[in-house]
Amino acid sequence: MAEQLNLAQLDTLKPAALTDAYTYKGNKLHVAKNKRGDICHIGYAMVNPALRNSELQPLLNFVERYLLELDLPSDFSRAVRLSRDKVECKTTAGILPAKIGYDDGFSFEAVALKTYRVSWQRDGQTILTMAFPMDAQLLLGCNAIELERYLVKNIAGVPNARTKRSEISADALKGKGDTFLDPLISNKLYTKKVNGQLDLIFNSSNMHQSVCNFALTGCAPTLVPLNLTVDLYGYNKKELQLSYPQLVRFLKEEGCTLYFGIKTRSETMVEGTLFAVQKNLGYCHVVKLEIPTSIIKAQPEGKVSARFYAYIPQHNISSDYF
Repeated sequence: MAEQLNLAQLDTLKPAALTDAYTYKGNKLHVAKNKRGDICHIGYAMVNPALRNSELQPLLNFVERYLLELDLPSDFSRAVRLSRDKVECKTTAGILPAKIGYDDGFSFEAVALKTYRVSWQRDGQTILTMAFPMDAQLLLGCNAIELERYLVKNIAGVPNARTKRSEISADALKGKGDTFLDPLISNKLYTKKVNGQLDLIFNSSNMHQSVCNFALTGCAPTLVPLNLTVDLYGYNKKELQLSYPQLVRFLKEEGCTLYFGIKTRSETMVEGTLFAVQKNLGYCHVVKLEIPTSIIKAQPEGKVSARFYAYIPQHNISSDYF
């Protein structure tokens, strides 16, 4: 898209930056880079940047990008593209989406984990409405193969560093946690007071609680290695040698909420499932984990093994995946 729009000097844009300095046919664009310095968004500058620092960002990216794409030259007509993508788009006569700006009111709603509806208002009148499926391939602008390719690349690109306990937010330590699909699958962190401060439980006397804390945060005294197998389209797979904190950090960077449940446990091994739920984009990653209990030792030993199933539509997820 950057080439099609003839956007120059993108290399001068800093990582994690957003600019509206570019235009297309006189209309302002939003261009953004992610933390790794890759261009992650190009679209009409329609929604106030203040909203972009929220959980709505993936949704806003889609809306701005998709409306720009509809105005770009294509082998398919606008009507065909809308029908193919199952997107409804209605504008008030005389209103061009490219001319909608920060001062116009923006609202959205999610319907039954399957559909989004968004709209803009001006002077008390609705000037544009859109409805579209909560589908990761549509919202991210990639097919399944492309999503998996970027996933493998981005996991490997996450900093390989130990997660320190000080990185866990006070709210997460205090929280009672929620469940997902089953009472046994939770995002609760188990804590104790140390010198008057809450700290994660991580000891062999509380094995179950310690494993849950590790699975959800990646915290351990040393950097725990991970053998990761990513299931790919067409019965293919990709083997990666990472650290477990890299996996957790990647999932959180994607905006996923993590839930973990233990399936079986013995003195030497815990088997469980990590659910990484991206509510706004309507998908869930499912990660089958084998965690040796030796990682709970003062000097952790062994490797975690994981099988990664990516981008499962959230409305298709059931307790059968556990």
